[in-house]
Amino acid sequence: MAKKIFVEMTTDEQARWVSEFAEWMPKGSELIIKKTAWSREDVAAMEKGLQLLEAWPWARDFVEKARRFGDYAQRAYRMTIYIDKVMTNLSDGLTVVTADGKKMVAVAPSTPLRRRGRPTKEEVAARLRGETMVIQGEDNAEAKKRKAIAKLLGLEVVVTGEPPREKNNDELRQERKEREAREAKMNPSLFPPKAAETEPATEITGTGQRPDGNEAGTVAGTMAEEGSMGAISATLSERRPQLQDIKWLLTPDLAQDVDKVADLRNIRAAESERAKTMTEMGASDEKVEPHTEAASEANEKLMIIFGAIDRQLAEVNYRLKFDKKYPGKLQERFKNVTIDFDVLIKTTNPYLRKMEEMDPTFLQAMQTKVDEEQPERVAERERSEADKKEYQELMKYIKRTDKPASDERVKGLEKRIARIREMRGDELADALMPILEKAKRDNVILNEEKAAKKAAKKASAGKAQSALPATEVAGAERRPDGKAAGTAASNKKGGKK
Repeated sequence: MAKKIFVEMTTDEQARWVSEFAEWMPKGSELIIKKTAWSREDVAAMEKGLQLLEAWPWARDFVEKARRFGDYAQRAYRMTIYIDKVMTNLSDGLTVVTADGKKMVAVAPSTPLRRRGRPTKEEVAARLRGETMVIQGEDNAEAKKRKAIAKLLGLEVVVTGEPPREKNNDELRQERKEREAREAKMNPSLFPPKAAETEPATEITGTGQRPDGNEAGTVAGTMAEEGSMGAISATLSERRPQLQDIKWLLTPDLAQDVDKVADLRNIRAAESERAKTMTEMGASDEKVEPHTEAASEANEKLMIIFGAIDRQLAEVNYRLKFDKKYPGKLQERFKNVTIDFDVLIKTTNPYLRKMEEMDPTFLQAMQTKVDEEQPERVAERERSEADKKEYQELMKYIKRTDKPASDERVKGLEKRIARIREMRGDELADALMPILEKAKRDNVILNEEKAAKKAAKKASAGKAQSALPATEVAGAERRPDGKAAGTAASNKKGGKK
């Protein structure tokens, strides 16, 4: 599943993210100014920082390239830009300026916790005096997040407002009714009291084709008339999209099915109400069953349509993110409309997450589908993978420390750093030059040691030669009996005295 962006996280998740980011900051600051070779702990810290930056859409391109090429040491200095931007985004709207110009973070008071068990003697005495003792309090999720941001930015916290009070029975009863109404909308019963209470009317009225091919009464038709998507974008960002908001994104066949939604809802509501009434009047099961089946069949058709809509909008979201040609095609399809793709992506994000949970093969199927439509995308990805593999092999050879600095090693380093210069530019190649220079220095020492060993071996051989007997003549001829010619033994045997 794709990682959530910061604005889509719950308040508790945002507070945890800020706390993790604050814990990582000291190590991240060290990595930015680090000039020595990186250890495994440094690499793990960099990967943690990249994982945290994924929560911000404007940093995901940097994170993706850093992971693809693995050149953490060369990209660490750029983390400063993204850290500063994170700080700016977190502090936006949270800080207050005092009269003396000092920045602070405003936090609501802690919620007093209800006392459990028998009161202590101190609490009884305070109650008799008419005083209230707050033994402990608990910050809500928003306060926890604000305090974590204040700690990260090094700002003081100021508590403003009145502490929250306990809700009375009427307020609790009203909350329960609202919660039950929301649950009823999410899980409608087969026999709802009123169709309007369980599902809002989202059917688009009005039919007929416009000259530009958009259906009259649809959002696409309305936008074509207005020539702008500003109002639609604002609507999408403020509430959950309704059918009239997203119908223009659907295929023609699915858009026709959407036109049937209102009728199917009416059939389901009417048949359910009729079956319920007949059951209350004591009708037999045989008479009630046809109406129950009709309501169930209408509900099943609705679920099929809604499932197809979910899949279609998930595909739109995937293509907007990963298909570079799709936004242009969509803009060309609605030439008279200015489409806000950022709002459109944000609106359709929940559908992609839902499809990932329901169908684990959805992302792979979409990738295959887009690859079949764009062979050049596959070729580009293969080139990128080949480039990454070659780069990793080059860096593995360059950074090895278990090989002696032989002449072959020095030549290999020169050749591979030159290749790195062609692939990644002078900045990375220059950063690797200290490895080559060290190898050259070690190579000189190694060659000197080899020459010294060779000279010592030659001197040892010379000493051994000079230690032979004086009668032994170097290079003397040998007789058939194995003795050197001209020696005393050979002369004696030959009859000489």
